[in-house]
Order: sequence, then structure tokens, then C-alpha cells
Amino acid sequence: MKRGEQVSGKITDKATSLPLANIQVVGKPSNKGGWATTVTTRTDKKGEFILQGLNKDSKYYTVIAAPRQSYGSDGSFDKLLTGDKYGQVRKDDVDITVTKTGIDFALTKATGSV
Repeated sequence: MKRGEQVSGKITDKATSLPLANIQVVGKPSNKGGWATTVTTRTDKKGEFILQGLNKDSKYYTVIAAPRQSYGSDGSFDKLLTGDKYGQVRKDDVDITVTKTGIDFALTKATGSV
């Protein structure tokens, strides 16, 4: 089994610039593969994350911070996340063969309800 590529970044609160812990981050191939090849992780107490095991053959990934719903390990939708809610932010077509670090997000606290 191939080890895969990894990318990293940091997530902060847009209003305070403070790091956000326990925020889900999802990496999904931009061009193919569907949710079955999705990789997920969460930020640590410093707001930092590492997405590991990305398929370099897919090359381009969509990276989503604070997805509207949690994704199960099998790629299916899971329950809504608990705790403070932040608006989803995504970066499309991240070339994981070139961009390894600095995939940073500044999130805005959500004010509406689902």
C-alpha cells in the first residue's frame, strides 16, 4: 500500500485570529473518486491540521474546513457537528504535488440555524 501524500494548514477564527481546535477538515479529489476516497481529520489545539494518505494520482483536491455536515469514515454523511458552528470554507483544485503546507482558513462563526 502506498503511503500517500500529505498537506497541512491552520484554521483560525476570522474575527479574533485565534486558532480553532477540533474543526473537521475534509480532502476530496477534485476530478474523480467520489466521497469513497475522502480523507478527514480535525485540527489540534493550535488550529493545525494534517491531511494524510492523499492519492497523488488524483493530484487536485478540494479541501473543506468546517463542512456543513460531518462525513463518516466510509464517506457517508454523519450527524451534524456539535459545539460552536462555523461557516464552511473550501479551497478547490489544490495541487497536492506542489502545495504541501499553508492551506490556511479563517472561519466566520455561523449565525443561522439549520
